[in-house]
Amino acid sequence: MKNNHRKKRGLWIDLSLLGSILGLGIVIVFLTIFNTDFKFQKTEASDEGLNSDLKEEDSAFPGVKIATDISNDGIMPFAIQYPLTNSEAFNEAILQYIETSKNSYINTMRIQKNVHGKDSIPGELNISLNTYQYGNDYYSFVLTNNTSVPGKITETTVETFVFNQNTNTLLNFRALLNEDIKNLNTFANYVRSELKKDKELAGLLIDEAVDLATAPKWINFQQFSLTDDSIELYFNQGKIADRAVGIPTLAISMSFINPLLATDFQIEMESAETILPDTVAN
Repeated sequence: MKNNHRKKRGLWIDLSLLGSILGLGIVIVFLTIFNTDFKFQKTEASDEGLNSDLKEEDSAFPGVKIATDISNDGIMPFAIQYPLTNSEAFNEAILQYIETSKNSYINTMRIQKNVHGKDSIPGELNISLNTYQYGNDYYSFVLTNNTSVPGKITETTVETFVFNQNTNTLLNFRALLNEDIKNLNTFANYVRSELKKDKELAGLLIDEAVDLATAPKWINFQQFSLTDDSIELYFNQGKIADRAVGIPTLAISMSFINPLLATDFQIEMESAETILPDTVAN
């Protein structure tokens, strides 16, 4: 009987010891996970607290304000300018572009910071604004985005918004050419020809890229502005030419393409030369 009692007691002690070990293991795992989560949350909170100075001021254009957002962060500094109007829909479109560009840059720089810590090389984001007025109703906002991230090529791109302040709507290229595919074909062929004849681009153009970028597709001509009496087309850096060129642009007189334009943009013509042959234009 004594031997059986001792065996049972030994078994009980073994089970108790095993239970204590398992319990201690669970506590250690829990504390490890909790501590990891805490550190992660702390890092996220620190990143989300990236300080910037956001200001709004009136512009030289009635109904348009200029917002400026600047951060002097040592790793991910930025300077951003963009327009704001009385139209909520327009402001949403602008802010969506700004936030997408800003978040892409910041998230990339966060990775750099997490990998290299204090030895991280600073990046740079600059979005500048140029505003042009066409007639009494249209404002063209041209946003030039220069993004520099360590280890990557500096990217320069352009985003344009042509805004009708009376109707609070954005103008797209399709509407400008009266949604006519024949007009698009004529316009695209002319643009291709002019780019290839441009002496400043001689030897710098990538012919196949030019052909693709000027194919008669509406999406190819969405980056444009209306300035004074002309339309200006923008092609992002490296899209049709050597990157050293920057942003190739092409200005075309509105009177020259008058026959292709929607009625609201056409002007009275007398004997001016147009994009169409005389036999067709008349």
